[in-house]
Amino acid sequence: MIPPSLIARYRCYGGDNNAADRGVLKDLSGNGNDITLNNFAWTEQSGYNKSDYKGALVFDGVDDYGLCDTFPVLNKEDGFTVIALRKWIGDMQNSACLCAIGTGDRDWASKHAAVLEYKEGTTYYNRSFGATIHNTSDYWADGPFVYMTSKSYNGELDFPTVTHTVQVDPTLKLGMLYKDTQKTPFALYALEVYSRDLSEDEINRVRDRLMEEYLRETNCLDGLEYVAEWQTYGKTNTDEDRDVLKDLSGNGHDITLYNFDFTEQSGYNTADYKGALVTDGVDDYGRTTAIDDEVGTMICRAVPLTEINDGEYYIESHNFGSSDSRLYWMRKSDGNTYDIGLGNELKNSATPPYGCLSREPQDMTDIALNLATGNGLKATMAFYHLILIRQKCTVEQVDCLKWLMDKKYRDYLKNN
Repeated sequence: MIPPSLIARYRCYGGDNNAADRGVLKDLSGNGNDITLNNFAWTEQSGYNKSDYKGALVFDGVDDYGLCDTFPVLNKEDGFTVIALRKWIGDMQNSACLCAIGTGDRDWASKHAAVLEYKEGTTYYNRSFGATIHNTSDYWADGPFVYMTSKSYNGELDFPTVTHTVQVDPTLKLGMLYKDTQKTPFALYALEVYSRDLSEDEINRVRDRLMEEYLRETNCLDGLEYVAEWQTYGKTNTDEDRDVLKDLSGNGHDITLYNFDFTEQSGYNTADYKGALVTDGVDDYGRTTAIDDEVGTMICRAVPLTEINDGEYYIESHNFGSSDSRLYWMRKSDGNTYDIGLGNELKNSATPPYGCLSREPQDMTDIALNLATGNGLKATMAFYHLILIRQKCTVEQVDCLKWLMDKKYRDYLKNN
């Protein structure tokens, strides 16, 4: 269900570089807030893309931008929500901006309602009614899905006290903050604007709808082969098979659990880490038999519960043979802490609960997977979900898989 506060809805899927109306991004909400597209060459790199960014409208970073100069005025009292599916292409340039709602002139600080993902020099920030969140690229939202309300950016960074209460000019801009700045190279798949702050539940529903549409339109996950998949939510401490995490891929790589008490602190948790398998850090661990397959991508949902001690591994592959293939998430060795890596090399490190290793596929023959242990101490963790994929996944595929994991967990919470 689309909230009634929707004031603009744009989709780039189905756009045609040869169409007579290619220069207008239609507002599908029925409110008439169409965006005029300027300076596009109407090619794969400056226009509608059917290859690298399938289904997206690609801004070339030179002079492409979009403008609607009759956009509704937003105010602080009601708030707003801007939601986008987008992909940054290359490094963000100086004065890069994804989307801005407000004036098109240089007196912008007091006239914008929203500035979503802006870079000036080496500083990244978002803006809401004059309030600014300064942040580094480390805090920039992962994945194609990004949103901002009048109160926060992506639900993680909160805006300080605002300095004005209303948007002055009726303008929406894509790919620029004002007309004479550098433009931004990015791929836009979808954009929606609401005239109030949506709740977390409403945003999750919009996210699910947009991501399902994205998968349907782009076939992003077609052809991926699961080597193994394990999840803990849905299991209880009284199950007959409580000491086994079945491999949901059907490939038989079950994880056997050892030394668990099957209590809240050493087993399946129903409180603080609802649905997770909690390890006690004393003697609990899990292990598969040898994987005997190639693995190119590992994606996990897990949370370390204590400070990492030297010698601890949270998820790690154990070498039974001569192969040097390894994958792990969260380990500490020789005083150094690693997120996700192969050997000592970091690969796509991520902040819990999600982590991802994406690499060229490597043979895992005679290698088993361990939970909460490796060659050292046992680790204390809340483990939820782990996927192994044969192929090296793209950024878009990883983002979609993480969303699917998140949705499964949210569905579990709703029903339990």
